Amino acid sequence: MAIIQNIETTLKSGETVIVRSANNHDALSALNIQRSVIAENEYVITTSHEFRNTEFHYQENIQKISENPKELFLVAEVKNEVIGWIIFHTPSLERRSHIGEFGMMISNEWRGRGIGKMLLISLLNWAVEHPSIEKIGLEVFSTNMNAIRLYKNLGFIEEGKRIKQIKIGPNSYIDVIHMYKFVK
Repeated sequence: MAIIQNIETTLKSGETVIVRSANNHDALSALNIQRSVIAENEYVITTSHEFRNTEFHYQENIQKISENPKELFLVAEVKNEVIGWIIFHTPSLERRSHIGEFGMMISNEWRGRGIGKMLLISLLNWAVEHPSIEKIGLEVFSTNMNAIRLYKNLGFIEEGKRIKQIKIGPNSYIDVIHMYKFVK
């Protein structure tokens, strides 16, 4: 995992947000954010009864990412409290070594305040400097208009759509949009 220098930003509300590389002490906070986002059951594939991750899982994930210079796990924190995270993974195949995808989650009470934008810009800045990362991709529910707007504002382009990819109930589906951005 690449280690980035801490990035401090002051929000309009006066709080200072620090974006930094994750460490093992962040595992429980990252887990709790994912657990709360899943409980909202709006823009995630996993349902609460399917979610089985533990603090140990996050510790292992942080450790595994830390051993791969092409991957990144960043957290955003305010007053030593983790309020969001972004994880960038790359495939192991040589012919796909120039790409990667990310997932991001922000605590509900911190959404709409620029935290996701800070995390994503930090990832993009890192990727621009990385010698082998050329393309960053993501998947997003077609109903997640705030996320789609953020991605488009940062230069991501729709690459394709998987129709009725998510079934949320009888005769109720959501499309998944694939987006990408070339950083080189």
